Amino acid sequence: MPQPSTDTRTRLVEAAIRLFAARGVHGVSLRGVGEAAGARNTAAVHYHFKSREALLEAALDHVLAALRAPGGAAGPAGRVPRYPAPEDPVAGIVAAVFMPLLSLDLLQPRWGRDGQRLLARVAIGDGGDLAVAFDDRTAVDADAAVDALSAHIPGIGTDELRRRVDLAAVLVMAAAAGSAPGAAAPRGRGAGTGTRADWTASLLAMVAAGLTAGGGGPSGPPQRDRGASTPPGSAKPSRRRQSR
Repeated sequence: MPQPSTDTRTRLVEAAIRLFAARGVHGVSLRGVGEAAGARNTAAVHYHFKSREALLEAALDHVLAALRAPGGAAGPAGRVPRYPAPEDPVAGIVAAVFMPLLSLDLLQPRWGRDGQRLLARVAIGDGGDLAVAFDDRTAVDADAAVDALSAHIPGIGTDELRRRVDLAAVLVMAAAAGSAPGAAAPRGRGAGTGTRADWTASLLAMVAAGLTAGGGGPSGPPQRDRGASTPPGSAKPSRRRQSR
């Protein structure tokens, strides 16, 4: 029995995630994506997405939708362990923001590891215009993280905090992409022998420390840096300028 069109589209998207993650977003042909998805029609990708750019954005949307799915880091069927909520509010926010990404390989066993790698490729600029699409799609998430953190990190302007959140996101994406399958422990020198939970806790603690470094002073709503070139709501403005 022929599979529904929506199933074909999903298979194409997930095949694209796997191939783009392995070969880079410019190292994969649309025909290759169709073959990897088992599509009988060689024009299946063109039929469903019309263009390479649309397929790239669909792959990105598929990954981001999984990160935003209800349940978060708890995961379906208890596949992802529940980490104790940190007493420090900044650490708690950091865990809430980044645990879905660090757990994506467990949340989505078929393609989660590749989704982590794809996001890392986009973060370092491999995706070209896809990086701009990523910024546009995650600007609201970044704004929410900054708003939540600013109440607990006095003395750091909103623009500087936004830059730190952007940098933290790149760091976590790269760390997730470089982790060993099933272990979430980075390969190579300094990888250590700790458990996945140990490695995750250490990474999130480092991120929280980086976000709060240099903070302090009177509490209250942080002020935007005067004259800053970062417009409100723009996750990574430099990419947008370069792409225009």
